[in-house]
Amino acid sequence: MTKDYSTIAQKVVSSGADTVYYAGYYAELALFAKALKAAGYKGNLASGDGANDDQLVTQAGAAAEGIYLTCPCNDANVDPNAADFLSAYKAKFNANPGTYSPEAYDATNAIIAAMKGISGDITRQSVADAVKTVDYKGITKQIKFESNGEVAGKVIFVYQVKDGKRAVLGTTSELAK
Repeated sequence: MTKDYSTIAQKVVSSGADTVYYAGYYAELALFAKALKAAGYKGNLASGDGANDDQLVTQAGAAAEGIYLTCPCNDANVDPNAADFLSAYKAKFNANPGTYSPEAYDATNAIIAAMKGISGDITRQSVADAVKTVDYKGITKQIKFESNGEVAGKVIFVYQVKDGKRAVLGTTSELAK
């Protein structure tokens, strides 16, 4: 894996691109963002959930400013609905929750809710059947499934680094209006 993105950054600037999407993780995006800034890139920089982490800002510093991030997850660190989860997580782990920590919490609680609805023996099959009909209000979203097994009510959140912090701009549906 490269640690020097200067050549690629120069190519981006020379291309005249007004927007670059980086499909990768925050550590590499931090390096790429620094290289783009050093090369004089003035356009938009965007990435996905692999880069949606406070470490992006820590590692990229001022080069992170303005970066757009998308994620099918809400940020428990700023969501008022997750305040209890956030304080419990910090108390237990002495750190802020990661990108998918609240999602894992909700998934676990949805399975527990499904299991509570099972009468008789709890087996792998009875849990699988019960999860198909689960309708659980989590801290991140309502968890239920479509008939094909996909999560109902898919939501993609858009974030932007502003004043050195990741800020939620809204969902893609809200922003597309």
